[in-house]
Amino acid sequence: MVVYLMNLPTLKDATEKGFETVEELEKYKERGFSTKKDFVATGFESLSEYEKHSAKGFSTKKDFVATGFESLSEYLGYERVGFKTKQAFKDSGFKDIPQALALRSYGSNFDAAVSGASAVSFNDFKTCGTKDNSYYENYCQGKTVVWHAIVGGHSSDGVRLNIIESCDDRSIEIAVDARGIFKKFSNENKEKCIQVFARIADKNFSVPDINVKAVLSIETQSDKVQRVDRLVAKKEAEVIKKLAANKTNGAWLFDVYGVDAHLACKAKMESEIAWQNGGRGFRWTAGGWGLFKYFGLIKPYVIQIRSNNLELKSQNGTWIQKISRCDYNVKTDTALNARWN
Repeated sequence: MVVYLMNLPTLKDATEKGFETVEELEKYKERGFSTKKDFVATGFESLSEYEKHSAKGFSTKKDFVATGFESLSEYLGYERVGFKTKQAFKDSGFKDIPQALALRSYGSNFDAAVSGASAVSFNDFKTCGTKDNSYYENYCQGKTVVWHAIVGGHSSDGVRLNIIESCDDRSIEIAVDARGIFKKFSNENKEKCIQVFARIADKNFSVPDINVKAVLSIETQSDKVQRVDRLVAKKEAEVIKKLAANKTNGAWLFDVYGVDAHLACKAKMESEIAWQNGGRGFRWTAGGWGLFKYFGLIKPYVIQIRSNNLELKSQNGTWIQKISRCDYNVKTDTALNARWN
């Protein structure tokens, strides 16, 4: 029997089309490439690379490069959370893949997802804490939340978190015990501000529980230092503003700065007496913070305090009661003078 092999490629056919062997020609032909030049035009370096990319819809390297990803494995990670270009992910506002994985089902971008996942706001939760168990169970328990919190210590109840309005606002803190994060996390991130995605659990007697589904963000040490500096500066500015508003309110100045005035004026008084009384001695007949009493406002920021509890030793050894006076500048924390008669 004679078998006729018609139209089978030869080595000449292969080389004319840029291939080194007939087998190579057949392999590329099966993938749709008539010539080596056709494959080279795709930009891929090997058939294996082409097959992996084409399985995801990229027929040329140029098409893949346009996605902005460095590698196919990187692309697959982002595709898993619904993003087919790097720019689309950047535009979404999500910080990283774990964050997107946790929240993507609640919204197509970070802001929308946080809004969708935040069934109970910080203020709503604060209200729940003031109500009975029935209210808590109806309006808070079991709901998902996205909150900022300061990381505390760890105990058998979980990691203590202090829930706050924002990292820059610690004016009100609500303590919760968090399950789903552990002692190592607490030790590594203590006092840092984090953002958590969680579900509210039991109210308990004093401290409610939450189940953390994901930690969405953790501030860096540098961010923590800067945040603390901002809070300190904010508090200082508030103190200065409040002080300026009450600079002529002597009673208020004494209520707020009375202890500072007491310490500064007592030290000033004792220094002056040691210098002026010839070393004969003195004594206070009363102690504690009641030693000085508020007398009046001398001028803005300056109050006078007085005491009837000072006795000086005379030349003949008797003790003589004196009325002591001291003017204190609350703005500069300075005892301006000390005198007695």
